Amino acid sequence: MQRRPLLHRGRLAVRDTRLRRARPRGTANPCPSIPLLLPPLEPHGKQVTTHQSSQGMARQRQAWRPSEATVRRPVLTFQNTPGRGSLTHSPRRSPFRVRSTDHDDPLLPPSLDAYLHLPVVMNALRSFLSHTATSIDHPSKKVVQLIECSTMVASSRVLLVLDLALLAAVSCLAGTAAALSTEYYNKRCPSLQPTVRSAVARAVAADPNAGAAVLRLFFHDCFVNGCDASVLLDDGTAPGEKGAGPNANSLRGYEVIDAAKSAVEAACPGAVSCADVLAIAARDAVSLLGGPSWNVRMGRRDARSASRDAANANLPGPGSGLPALVAAFKAKGLSARDMTALSGAHTVGRARCAEFRGRVNANAGEAINATFAAGLRGACPAAGGADGALAPLDPVTPDAFDNGYFRALVERRGLLHSDQELFNGGSQDALVRKYASNGAAFFSDFAKAMVRMGNLAPAPGTPLEVRINCRRPN
Repeated sequence: MQRRPLLHRGRLAVRDTRLRRARPRGTANPCPSIPLLLPPLEPHGKQVTTHQSSQGMARQRQAWRPSEATVRRPVLTFQNTPGRGSLTHSPRRSPFRVRSTDHDDPLLPPSLDAYLHLPVVMNALRSFLSHTATSIDHPSKKVVQLIECSTMVASSRVLLVLDLALLAAVSCLAGTAAALSTEYYNKRCPSLQPTVRSAVARAVAADPNAGAAVLRLFFHDCFVNGCDASVLLDDGTAPGEKGAGPNANSLRGYEVIDAAKSAVEAACPGAVSCADVLAIAARDAVSLLGGPSWNVRMGRRDARSASRDAANANLPGPGSGLPALVAAFKAKGLSARDMTALSGAHTVGRARCAEFRGRVNANAGEAINATFAAGLRGACPAAGGADGALAPLDPVTPDAFDNGYFRALVERRGLLHSDQELFNGGSQDALVRKYASNGAAFFSDFAKAMVRMGNLAPAPGTPLEVRINCRRPN
């Protein structure tokens, strides 16, 4: 009997006639909230080992190694937007091969949600086909449950379908309505990126601190309910994030985003979110100050409200120790390496005396260079009265984005307690030394970490929109 083709637009399908029931009758439904039409199935036959294609993915040197799938002559095909990528498995036991023209993320076809990656699908298929437990590292375990439980059987053939309805459900769980893509505004607003860069360039030329301020805005936005531009909202009926402890009298750069957004609105009315403007502006600020650049994925939406309590609860403070810092980043799905690389943003910008007074004055137990501390006490005395006095976070090259911050840490000249904690006999000492001696390694890790942080999505159910004015909801 001839097989029907399995090229479903926006759909993943598996069919095989050599599968049989395996779960004993009476076994509990593993997904009680999602009824199964028939019990899970177990294959029999030869083993096929999947591996990574040399096309596309190898060029990006992605560290993806799919697991083995115990199958016999299955047919697996995924076809998304024509010409953009495909995932196929032929009936003659050829290995899985992935082809993609999206060089920014060959593992992420544009039609899929930003949080549903191919490794998740592959591992879910392995779990289904082998009927064995599998550990899948994913921000939402419900995604895995949905995939594993979306099993439908017809007569003697198996059909596993992840259709657009499932992708929509996954999208809701991830808190975003569409995939992030570097090409999101290619047709909606082709002049977006040069327009934002021009606005940021004017601000940085007038004041290099503006670049550091914009970069810090992006970090403080993403760490509170994802990258949704909530940090830009003025207080409304409830207190917003601007007045939170880590932000009050500290965050700046709002006017830079206002200017960039106004210019974008003039070119593309109502098309671009404030969250995307902020993400692009942060990248451009780093680049204009001499740092690395990266491809910004876009398609974010803006929050309609902000929470001061959430900002106070999620943002690490200047007095945080290394364990607290690692835990705060881990809670966002970011590694200790990401944390150290992102802390390198302190290679530009300044901090207020109120944030480092304790470190440079009552410095018992502080790992601090005595000469460095003495030089700061004059501007930031223990007696108080100079809370707003500023000092550079990087005493080596305060207005250039480089690895001077890490060189200062090795010399015990970190301005904030949380800075020096990265190099104080702990787990990040070796990485700090590496960044201090190898600026290229820091730039590479920083750019990757910024992309990962930029992928943080709002919580499921968060009301989102594209704001016209970044300071208030529509």
